[in-house]
Amino acid sequence: MIQRSFQKIFSILLIISLLIGSLEYIPNIIIVRSEASGFVVSGVSWGSLSIPSCVGPGSKDQMLTISLKYNGNDPVPGILALLYLPAGFEDSLSKTSTAQTIYNRLISKGDIITLTYWIDIDPSLTPGEYSAELQIYNYSNTSILISDLYLNISLRNIADIEVQNNLYYIYSGDNNLSIQLINNGSGAAYGVSVSISSQQLLIYSNKIFIGDLSAQNSSLINVSLYAPFSAVGNMIPINLVINYIDECGLSETKSLTVYTIVVDRPSTPQIMLTAYPRTLFAGMINNITISAINTGSSTVNNIKISFNIPQQLTLINGSSQWLINYLEPGESVNTTLVLMPLGLSSDRTLMQIYATVTYIDQYNIIRTFSTAILLTILQPNLSISVDITPNILISGAVNNVSINVMNTGSAPIYSVALSISFSQYVIVKGLEGVWRVGDLNVRESRSLNVSIMTPQSLVGKILATITISYIDPSGVFRTETKMLSLDVVSRGDVITLKISPQNLRYGFNIIELSLLNNDLGSIRNVMLSATSPQLVFVNFSGTWYVGDLAPREVKTLYIKVFVSSTISTTAQLTISVSYTDAAGSSQTRSWVYWFFVSQSSPMLTLSIYPTTLFPGENNVSINISNIGEDPVYNIVVSFNIQGALSENFDGKWFVGDLLPNESKRLVITLITSQTQTTVSIVATLNYLDVGGALRSETRSIGLIVSPTNIPNFKISIDPYIIVGGRVSKINISIVNIAPIRFDNVFVTISSAGGISFIGFDGRWLIGAIQPNETRSIALNVYTGPVNTRQIIGLSISITYLNPYTNNILTDTCTLSINVIPDISRQQIQIISSSNVLIAGSVNNISLRIINPNQYDVTGLVLTISPPSSGNIILMSSDVYTIDDIRPESFVEVSVPIYLPSSVSSNTISLSVSATYFDGVAISTVSKNFVFLIAMPPNVVVTSYTVMPQTITPGGMFSVTLSLSNVGAGTAYNVSVSVRESRLYTPIMGQQIFVGDMSKGASTTISFSFRASNELANLVNMTNITTFTQRFNFTRTFTRTFNFTPPFTSNISRGFISPLEMPMTQIVIMISYSDNIGKSYISSITIPLTINISTTTRTETHTSILTILSSSIISIASAVAIVIVIVALYIFYRRRKR
Repeated sequence: MIQRSFQKIFSILLIISLLIGSLEYIPNIIIVRSEASGFVVSGVSWGSLSIPSCVGPGSKDQMLTISLKYNGNDPVPGILALLYLPAGFEDSLSKTSTAQTIYNRLISKGDIITLTYWIDIDPSLTPGEYSAELQIYNYSNTSILISDLYLNISLRNIADIEVQNNLYYIYSGDNNLSIQLINNGSGAAYGVSVSISSQQLLIYSNKIFIGDLSAQNSSLINVSLYAPFSAVGNMIPINLVINYIDECGLSETKSLTVYTIVVDRPSTPQIMLTAYPRTLFAGMINNITISAINTGSSTVNNIKISFNIPQQLTLINGSSQWLINYLEPGESVNTTLVLMPLGLSSDRTLMQIYATVTYIDQYNIIRTFSTAILLTILQPNLSISVDITPNILISGAVNNVSINVMNTGSAPIYSVALSISFSQYVIVKGLEGVWRVGDLNVRESRSLNVSIMTPQSLVGKILATITISYIDPSGVFRTETKMLSLDVVSRGDVITLKISPQNLRYGFNIIELSLLNNDLGSIRNVMLSATSPQLVFVNFSGTWYVGDLAPREVKTLYIKVFVSSTISTTAQLTISVSYTDAAGSSQTRSWVYWFFVSQSSPMLTLSIYPTTLFPGENNVSINISNIGEDPVYNIVVSFNIQGALSENFDGKWFVGDLLPNESKRLVITLITSQTQTTVSIVATLNYLDVGGALRSETRSIGLIVSPTNIPNFKISIDPYIIVGGRVSKINISIVNIAPIRFDNVFVTISSAGGISFIGFDGRWLIGAIQPNETRSIALNVYTGPVNTRQIIGLSISITYLNPYTNNILTDTCTLSINVIPDISRQQIQIISSSNVLIAGSVNNISLRIINPNQYDVTGLVLTISPPSSGNIILMSSDVYTIDDIRPESFVEVSVPIYLPSSVSSNTISLSVSATYFDGVAISTVSKNFVFLIAMPPNVVVTSYTVMPQTITPGGMFSVTLSLSNVGAGTAYNVSVSVRESRLYTPIMGQQIFVGDMSKGASTTISFSFRASNELANLVNMTNITTFTQRFNFTRTFTRTFNFTPPFTSNISRGFISPLEMPMTQIVIMISYSDNIGKSYISSITIPLTINISTTTRTETHTSILTILSSSIISIASAVAIVIVIVALYIFYRRRKR
């Protein structure tokens, strides 16, 4: 019995010991996660792991590859992998947020397997990192979860390079084709290069390097190519291969095709430039009117005219760049250039302004040519007059005189300076050295008062030499010297006479006579008489009663005289003065003066424009100008014309009078024959010069007669591509490119077959057509259905009368019309740019109307029908009218719509209908658009609390947040997370799922953390900035592209390290979505206060289970000891019994 009891007690103790001993072998599943089994993610990539791709928002059917490594010990026969995608991602196959794939092969430890999914990405997402959950189940028993993994999916901005236009016209021969590349994507393309090839065109440069092309930007590439003449009328493709590096650092290649239609190259430019006047004056402001004329039969657009103006021509006003939007046939526009020629010293200079003209012709081809505008630069009349008043000095006295300077020329002069010297010794006060006169405008004068002291012994004439320097309007420095004679009289001379000027010109002149009383007393009854054998007095009888003269009094008389051109070089004037002196005696004094007569010749120029004539009528402009300094009177020009007939002109032109710089113009009509090659015009000019002399001059001018262009008409058709099996409208234009008028113009239009005219019998009577005049006719034609492209000829015959030769002429030509098959009659397409409306705001909906057909769509009426519920308010008209949509083109209409914030539904519909004429019938297309209504939420942190306020390294602390939704709608799937950091460890997890928060809702959440012991060391660092920068790093990717020359692109990207945040803060991330699934992410930074301690301390932290295990062991040991004692006690008692 005792033995049996002892065995039971021993068994109990043994069991208790085994249980206690096994406690230390219980695994810590809460703190440490075993890595000895399951799968780990070894790689995630769009595309394949070997050929990755760059994927962004809006991409569809994108392959996502996930690489897994199996670390388990037991083989797995296969797995079922479920990928739970974040908001905005969708499985391409199931169209749900869960994607699945099966791997049905045996998986052993260390194996790496690859899983493939096909994903659609919502375009409303933004580039960034998105988290997805991957659950892996046993394939043979799907109830067994092997691994639950999380992985990041990256979205980047994607480049999308397209051509802005895929159809171009080019000429036969050399061309410079400009192709616009545009990046329609949201990401940049780096190191863009384009390879160009064509089987039928010769490409001179097959590779063009562009460089970087940012998002929504474009680049223009110029392709130099040659099109053979045999390609005229054909549509030829050009292949473009675009290579670039995307924002993921991957090489991308895209192939595009543009098409060219080759047309025949015109022989002459379509723009003609004319300029008037072509004669300029140096140093003066000249206005030149330049006209641009469209001499062709079609409209030209985007005309740009650049003037290369020589340096000697200063542009005062106007622009060297002239932009014209468009010019219709025969239309002309004008611009004015204000020029001032400077720095020219020659009397006559020829200069050219080169004009470069660029425009887009009817085929949308850019054409460029250069032309020269010839100008003649003449020097203006420069004349300066200087006199000294009075010109009579008294010997032995101080004489106050005035030096007068006047600009008598026709142009201003600048920086005028004057110096004077005398032939006899005198003392001059008030003019020491040089008199800086300054600038003088035309007819402007300046005066300087000086004092001249003459010696007592000086009597007679002295010569004053005056040197004048100035800068003319052309900027040329000039110097002139003038001589003036002064009379020095003794005090004994009672009366002194001064006469000026000393030089006379042909024609009318003013002579100034001044009498000075030198006596100490008054003289009376002064009488002056003047006679001259050469001069003719005007309104002067020859006698001047002066009257009395007080002492030193001066009286002046101005006499107008006429100088005849018959006078050679000098003219005589005799002056006699009688008076009664102070003593009462009668006195008489006489003087004889000689004037120098300047000989001047009239300067008349005669010019004729144009200098080239054509057979038939020619309007000729004859210009006569007076470029001299004097007027010319009673001009009569007689013309002797050889080689041409003048219409309504007798050969005489009474011009009349011409003042200086005046011109007159005569337009006459000259008729030349077909056989004439030159025209000679002899002009005889008869006129009276300023001196009254009759003069005659003869000028001879030769003109060239250019043969008439053959043919005399230019014929074009637009459009020249029509669709078979349809009624098409074409326009036939006829331009008279000859310089003469044609009468009785009759046009016959016929087709060899295939084209039928509707409402037209093929005959067109034009009548008379003037030079450069355009006549057009619009025809409705029909061609039968065709299966392939066909070319049908249209024969045009023009019969007309040349009214100058009475010859009946005929021009014929054949125009080609390309007939293309009517592949399909497609309805127009209406597309909306957005499918989401935001409540409480005005939304601009862009509707794109696309014409996918090969023909025009006309008369389109677009009607917007909002729902009857009144939830949508149109902010504009509900009817839009569009005149025409070209083939394979589109137009966009912006419809502003207001959506009230009170709307309750999640979707709303909008009906749009379009009625149009497609060339055969009136069609109607209706479409109902359904828009999602977005109610954007806004979850914000209204307050937060950190407990305790001061955190001890290694200690516990908590952060409490108050959240509130202040947005317009409910926030779904609200999740709050803490950014990971090694400086603190979340105790209950780093993410809290809040759920949905309705509008205006609030909630409170808390996070608990354990601060890291590293804070004690990091806080004690003296340079906190060094700590922060320690964890910031930038990685630079360097790629070298094999271009010529080589191109290297360095792309620097910053990577976020968990340790780069300041050590005294926690970053809280809040994520949620709205009612349409759009994701929102916001963050808040919460600063922390660390308890700084300079003492280094070491703490040992023991896990809860470890402490609990130790406690249990201790208790179990005590219990075991007690049981042993009790057992021994019982055994002892029983044995004692």
